[in-house]
Amino acid sequence: MQDILVPAMGESITEGSISRWAVQVGDQVKQGDLLLELETDKVNLEISAEQDGVIAEILFKEGDTVQIGQVIGRIGKGSGAAPAPAAQPASAPAAAPAATPAAAPAAAAPAPASAPAAAAGSQPPATPAARKLAREQGIDLSQTPARDPLGRIHADDVRNAGSRPAAPAPAAPAAAPAA
Repeated sequence: MQDILVPAMGESITEGSISRWAVQVGDQVKQGDLLLELETDKVNLEISAEQDGVIAEILFKEGDTVQIGQVIGRIGKGSGAAPAPAAQPASAPAAAPAATPAAAPAAAAPAPASAPAAAAGSQPPATPAARKLAREQGIDLSQTPARDPLGRIHADDVRNAGSRPAAPAPAAPAAAPAA
């Protein structure tokens, strides 16, 4: 079992707030997968899994303030068959509605997981910071190319998309002089 810790972020930063969990108890994760976004007064930080495993415990909920070095969750080893049933009953009432949509893509292979999400009209896989930036800039994430090998959209991808004109934009000015 590996602890998910609040990382050190600088001398003057002593605490942060969990802005969003990207996983639920019982979700299978791979090393590098986004677990949560942590906000401080100076920085927003995405915390990723340091090992493959199954989310065994989430000790704090979104909005909670946590201290640097504090254990905020745990990743267990295995495929989810054993750890998920043991951990889910304790959290099932709070996590059940959100766990159902997240569990289906997580159980599938990474490539198919992103296709159903896009096909169902939900948001494409993107980091919380990327979603927030896209919302602020009015950028459609479904039209934003991702550089991440797993297809996740990061804030830099949104910034790059915002600096490029969209394909329909040049067509509109060309049509105006012709009409």
